[in-house]
Amino acid sequence: MTELTYPKDRLQVIVIDDASRDETGKIAEQYSKAYNYIKVIHRSERESGRVKASALNAGLRYADGEVVLCFDADYYPQRDIVEKLVKEFADP
Repeated sequence: MTELTYPKDRLQVIVIDDASRDETGKIAEQYSKAYNYIKVIHRSERESGRVKASALNAGLRYADGEVVLCFDADYYPQRDIVEKLVKEFADP
């Protein structure tokens, strides 16, 4: 997400650590400290219930953009993916 070409002052990245058992949360926190457009939401196992919809809803509560894009943890986006997707929402 740090290599995305979309202007960082217009970008908000929300990482949802949904009770992961690996180092995901710790790594995401390191990135959020280095990049002010990255926010991490940590959810306990009790909160999550391990249901994807619940995790997405938690992230949406923090999102404040006009367009929301959701990527799974195993997806590696093209650097210009945000430009390609948001251009469809621009006024002609």
